[in-house]
This record gives sequence, structure tokens and C-alpha cells, in this order.
Amino acid sequence: MRYKVLENRSKRIYVPLRANASPRASSGESPLLLTTLVNFLESERRVFLLLGGAGSGKSAFCWQFMLKLWRDYKEGGRIPIYVDLREIERPRDDLIVTRLQEYGFSDAVSRELLNRRQIVLVCDGYDESRLSTSLYTKRLCQLNVKMVITCRNTYLGRNYQGRFYPLGDDKYHGKPSELFEEATIVPFSESDIQDYVNQHVLHTAPQEPFAAIPASRYDETWKKLSAIPNLMNLVTNPFLLSLALGALPSLAIDPLDPAKNKATRLELFDRFVDEWIRINICRLQQSNLSQKDRTAFNSLLDEGYSWYVKDFSKRLAVAMHENQKGDLVVKFSRRHNEPWKTEFFGAEIETTLLREVSPLSRYGSLHWFIHKSLFDYFRSLVLYDPDESYEDGLDGGGDDSHGGGGHSFSNGNQGLSGNMSGNSGLPGANGTSTSGGSTGDSSSGSSESNNSSSGSNNFSAGSNSSSEGTHGVPENGEGSRQGKESYRSRRKASTNNSRASTSSNLFSKENLLEDPDVLEFLVERAHSDPRFRERLLSTIKQSKASPVPSLAAANAIAILVRSGEQIDSVDLTGIRVPSDYVSEKYKELAKLSDNYVADATLQAILPLPYYNYRLRSPK
Repeated sequence: MRYKVLENRSKRIYVPLRANASPRASSGESPLLLTTLVNFLESERRVFLLLGGAGSGKSAFCWQFMLKLWRDYKEGGRIPIYVDLREIERPRDDLIVTRLQEYGFSDAVSRELLNRRQIVLVCDGYDESRLSTSLYTKRLCQLNVKMVITCRNTYLGRNYQGRFYPLGDDKYHGKPSELFEEATIVPFSESDIQDYVNQHVLHTAPQEPFAAIPASRYDETWKKLSAIPNLMNLVTNPFLLSLALGALPSLAIDPLDPAKNKATRLELFDRFVDEWIRINICRLQQSNLSQKDRTAFNSLLDEGYSWYVKDFSKRLAVAMHENQKGDLVVKFSRRHNEPWKTEFFGAEIETTLLREVSPLSRYGSLHWFIHKSLFDYFRSLVLYDPDESYEDGLDGGGDDSHGGGGHSFSNGNQGLSGNMSGNSGLPGANGTSTSGGSTGDSSSGSSESNNSSSGSNNFSAGSNSSSEGTHGVPENGEGSRQGKESYRSRRKASTNNSRASTSSNLFSKENLLEDPDVLEFLVERAHSDPRFRERLLSTIKQSKASPVPSLAAANAIAILVRSGEQIDSVDLTGIRVPSDYVSEKYKELAKLSDNYVADATLQAILPLPYYNYRLRSPK
């Protein structure tokens, strides 16, 4: 047993994980998880629950823990046994004996070991087994067995600890909580990311005898990662870090000239989301789903699971923006009838399956996007989604919030800007989620992302489609139009409906200068997507036909200018934008009277040379 574990798992990338007793533990350096587990083995406690988000390194840590126990093994000592819970249809008291027999021990010897030695049972993937009861049975309490269980925090609701307490006999009656311990994985620190990057460079270097790895390779990789705005705050999840490292070779990044990197962050986010969805669909596909869940899962798979998940995430992001007043954490309780929350966090099978694949995290009754930047990213997709614009004529037009401007993003009468109006871990100080960790061979663990490897780049440059063609998962966006329209109809007919703003175009409702994080995503999209630029220019031209100011036109001008788009050929004379589009501070800087307030707004949006030489009349 020892030989097989050490032979198969000893050459993997590993960055030591840290974990807190609670996601809401005070800030500061968290204890090393491995040290915490060693202390657990020396204690009287019987069950240790390890929580973390998808891709946080739970499965990779299980094997690192196994490696340590086998390296330290001495005759007569503890016997560590790994169990992938996805492979178990129903837990049995002889689970340990069954695993020992798989290694060639006879039934008699297996039972002798079970009765005379301490067993450390490492059970990985409680969430993927779809269990809801304790694994630590009365029979195990009568033996010398320690159990470590891993589970995604998104799978558990409130007061979950009870389902992990030992089900003991009278010896343990009345104090099961004293035999239980838990910890939650925390995000990578900058030094952890540096350690991981260094190991990644070593593992992906040409395997030539006696070849030295130049320090310049690490420096070059680190500079490229650092050159992408806000990326370091996102890749504290090791799965996302492995995706970033895998995608770097296909991206044109100049660390010395950040101006050339405008589109790279958006490309990475497109890829992150596609790959996140693909991996988690594969995870669910391998989980022990009930018959009802499996039927709903297959239906989503047939119609285009990825599209449904993105639709869900976009609607949720807008609903949070409209209803949460800036709070990025949603507290949901079935006792409080809040329809918009029930739509996203209720117990309906389809909703649950979409939520489990979305990039969300959870602690009890609290839900959030794994990073604030993903919350902004999905809101930007509501305003313009390149995948949607390829195929569907979506219901998107509507009123301008200032009473005019026509259908923004429209050619003729067809609206484009997405039919989503529906409306992040716990986010830390930097907006990161309470997940992080180590990973082996650039995967986030055997049960979490076996299908991902940073050693191979699964992306093609500039692609917005995920590689779902593998592992039996359909290509992104290949679901039938009929299935999508049926889904939209069901949403519209739902009594729990968050689509209060569906009839209006959010692009003509939101002042994007007041939402710079979303604006930046749209600026990068305009820089890389000519179809988006065409829609923006069309929106500007359409505003001339309206007698009232157009917020959509103001947003379009702001995006185009910031994206570096040349709009010299566009005659902006006669364009009306809302006088309150920019703050009083900008108006004061323009040093113009109230009679020219609309002109001051344009001056704040446009480059000064263009404003001086192209606009002949403030009116």
C-alpha cells in the first residue's frame, strides 16, 4: 500500500494549504492545514471536516496528507486509507475491509487489522456522493478509526455540522460535537502564488538531462501574470491559477507596455468561466445523482448546459445589483418570502443544478460569487454578450431612462443587448472568496478537476467557447434554440420572477461612469469585438433622432473613447446626452455655465482635441 501511494503521488506540484476553523475567522496568518490534521490525529476527536470551494485543493491535500502518513509510517502504526466517495453507492460498515481487500489482504487479515490498528480513513468528495447523513457509524465508533471528510461549502446549508457527528454508542452519547472538528481552506497569499508559479515553470520545462531552468523563465512568467490588471486577486484559487498559467503562452502580453494588454484580462475571464463551467459539469456528471436529478441534468446537457449556467449567473448578478444595494453576499432563508432570492437559491432541481455549476461560494445561508470581479463580469455580459449576438435575436430594446434614445444596441427594430435583466469568497478585503489551496499537476484535485491540467493548453486564442466536447459534455452554445426559448418562456411565466427590468434595456438605464468595474469590461470588449463597436456607433447615431437626451449614447461614447476607438468620422453634432451623466466635479472643471451643461458632459467624455475642433455648437 505504501509503495503504491508514494509511487503514484510523490511527484506533484504542492503548495502547503492554510485553513481557518471558520470562514469568518479573524484576519491574519492562518495555521497550516497539515499541522492542524496532525494535531487532530493526536487528539480524542474522531471526525475532521475539510471545507473549501470548487478548485480550492481539497482532493490534492488529501493525497498530500496520505503521503505524509505513509512516509512517517512505522510497523504497527496508523494505516491511512483513501476513499473516493463518488465510487460508493451506499456507505457500509465494512468499507475499510473492502478497501484493504482491494490491496490484496484476505478477509481475515483485514478484519484483524481493523480491530487491532488505528485506521485513518480519508473520505474525499462528500458533496459528490450526494450524501446527507453521517459516515461515521456506530460500528466505526467501536473501533480505533479517525475520519477526514472533504466537502464543497456550496453543498451544505445551515447547521450542517450535525450530519458529520459520530453516531456513537453509549460511550460517546451526549458529546458528539466534542468529537468533531472542521476547517475551511483560505485563499493563496502572494507568496503561495509565487511558489506555485515556480513549481509550474519547473514541471513544464523541457525534460532534458542535467538541463538547468533559467531564473528568467520564472521572471518572465511572473511579469506576464502581474501585467494583467487585477488578475492576482482572482487566481488565489489554484484551479484558476492553473488556467491562467495554461493560457499565458497564447496571449500577447508585453509586461513593459500595459497599454498593449487591454484585452488580455477579458480573454482570461472568458476562458476562466468556460473552463469553470466545463469542469463542474464533468464533476456533476460523475456524481451520484438521484434519478430525478439525473433526468434534469441530462435535459440541461442536451439543450446546452453552459448557456443555461451563464444565463443564470447573469440574471443573478443583475438581481443582486438591483436588490442588494451594494452588498455582495446574499442571505437566503426559505422562511422569508423574497421571490427574487427564491428564484436563484430555492430547492427546485433545475435551479440547484445551475447553481452548483455557477462560480458561486456558500457558507450556510450566505451565497456570493467567488470573486467580486466575476460579479462585474457577468453584469457586463448582460449589457453585451458576444455568444448571444451570434445566434439569437434577443428581447432587449426598450425605454431610455431619460425618455429617449430609442432601442440602444439595435439595428432596425431588433434589440441586441441581452435578454437578461434578472436581477460574491465570504468576500475578503480584496473581494476574494474563502477558498484557495494547493493542487497537484496543476489540477485542483482528483475529484474536483481531474480533467484539467496546466501542462496542456485547452484553449485557442481569442475563443469564447469552452472545450466541453470532451468527457461527454456538449460544446458551449450548441444547445438547441428551441430549448433556450422554452427555458426563457418558463422564466417569464414563473411567479418567482426577478425580471422586473426585462422590458427595458439596461444599457439605457445604467450610468456606466458610476460603475467603473463593469465599464472596464465593456471597454475591453469594444477593443476586441468589432460587432460591439458597430452597435455602439449605431446607438450614437440613433440618438440624433430623439428630442430628448440619451443615456445609451453617453455610455456608447464613453466606452468607445476609452477603448481607443477612433471616432473622428462620426459627426457628434446634435447628439444629446443627459446633463447629469457626469458628476458636478467634471462640470466645474469644464468651467461652463449651466446653459452649456450638456456640452460640458460631452467635453468630459471626449478627448479635448476632438471636442475643440469637431463640435461647432453646444446645442
